[in-house]
Amino acid sequence: MVSWAPTSPLGSATRQAVRPLPPSHLRHDSRHHVEPAGTRVILHTFVEEADSDEGSFVSKRFLTLTCFAFVALGATAEAAAAGGDGSKPAPASVSRLVTDVPVTTLNAIGAGKEWKQLTVKKLKGASLKVNDLPEVLMGSLAWCPHCAVTNWAVAIALSRFGAVTGLHVVDTGTVFKSLKHVKGISFYKSRYASSLLSFTDVILQTNKGKNFEKPTKAQGKAFESFDRVGNFPAIDVGGAYGFVNSAFDPSVIAHKSALQIAQSLADPTSPIAIDIDGFANVLTAAICTQTAQAPSSVCASPGVTAAAKKL
Repeated sequence: MVSWAPTSPLGSATRQAVRPLPPSHLRHDSRHHVEPAGTRVILHTFVEEADSDEGSFVSKRFLTLTCFAFVALGATAEAAAAGGDGSKPAPASVSRLVTDVPVTTLNAIGAGKEWKQLTVKKLKGASLKVNDLPEVLMGSLAWCPHCAVTNWAVAIALSRFGAVTGLHVVDTGTVFKSLKHVKGISFYKSRYASSLLSFTDVILQTNKGKNFEKPTKAQGKAFESFDRVGNFPAIDVGGAYGFVNSAFDPSVIAHKSALQIAQSLADPTSPIAIDIDGFANVLTAAICTQTAQAPSSVCASPGVTAAAKKL
């Protein structure tokens, strides 16, 4: 059985989006190596000191249509030391455009188009909450183009229930050989304020493929309830819905700057908006099931009610 968590980060600061916790640090010895194999990437993780009861291990996982990683369950949520995940603070123009997509555009797009890669699972376990608020828990990799494109939609959906500040933009780099330098949103050092919802993004690896943050055991258990293989991105909405993989091909934003992507989100005829805004509506519909359909102006909107049929 695959344990859902990253191996041996080099130190960290715990990050909680709603009420940030005090920083903590933990160090381990590890080596990490990524090498190309045509259109796939073989990810080797060599662990010299493991946190789980399974002890040390050597493992391989393959990347084809989405992003995979093999990881060992850890004890605390951690982040790497200096350097972050490779992202940079988002320009104000990008942050404004992604957090204020016109409602008319979202309503016109609805659920977007049909998706083949995305898996949506209705979960039956315990509800997922932080500080008595339903939690959106996400696992991502900064070098993963599928995560980069999904995060645009996540930022849009979160903004309909609260305020997202401190967004970053990330270049996924060259680890994913078949689709390099995709520009995405990163929630590293971001803050989320909402009376309805909490949000946590566990960024397992940087855009250089280095181990970064580690889920708590509780977070790992939540991910394992619907993503036992370790696919990315993985999103748990309140313990009610699990989303695995990207909803669409990340090449839709290939060769685009972050500003170009953000500018496209308001155009209901743009392929970028149809994909990103459409998935944002689906995520919004899932979140509405956990917020008692509040706010009604969002949850009863035509775009969200149309997208709810995807759940």
